[in-house]
Amino acid sequence: MSRNNSIPDQFVFSKMQTDAGEHINAIRNRKELERMAGGTFWWGIGESKGQVIETLRRAKPHPEVLFSLMPSRPSAQSREPGEVFVWESFRTPQGELPLPAHVIVISGGTRTGTPKARYHALVCASPLPILENGGGTVDATQLINIGDSGRPLGSSQVTAAVRYSPKIGAVAPRPYRIAARATLEPPYFADLANPRKLSGAELRLLYDVGREGKSVEDWVAVTRQLRGL
Repeated sequence: MSRNNSIPDQFVFSKMQTDAGEHINAIRNRKELERMAGGTFWWGIGESKGQVIETLRRAKPHPEVLFSLMPSRPSAQSREPGEVFVWESFRTPQGELPLPAHVIVISGGTRTGTPKARYHALVCASPLPILENGGGTVDATQLINIGDSGRPLGSSQVTAAVRYSPKIGAVAPRPYRIAARATLEPPYFADLANPRKLSGAELRLLYDVGREGKSVEDWVAVTRQLRGL
């Protein structure tokens, strides 16, 4: 399979890492099964990006998303969240709607058992397996935030809509290898709602399906159990 090493002039950049007590490799495996099961995968993020994604979409109706592995070690909260919640719906102008049947989005809560007040998702699609469709490198020092007065991408930013603005010899490069690629598809970005705490048995079921060698049929069976479908 040939790899696409090009970098778009505008895109969404998101750094991946272990989260909600689940290793990043298992998360990626789950999201590939999700893509295979329903055509899209919903990538959970902690910050609201709806407004800047709408700005980006005026130039790129279906913006690309470039995923890279975060170089830093995951935080203690990401490794051991205490509680894990599944988000069961998302907000629309017409009211809350359930997530598609093939989609599971989870997040860590706080150590007191309180779910995050807000959580969000990028709605992504790819015609190719996301475990194999990476390629290329992007220099983070050449990325400018869209809709934020031209501010350069900060090292602590995890997900951002950016413009690629190559500079020569300005500062020491911060290269990120592109691990996966996708495009945003309707509804593009979602504000999630209705979090529910997962039991220990449900967590074991979810973590297990992220292991290598699991099938789409395994994924569908897990989603039905966790979503009560």
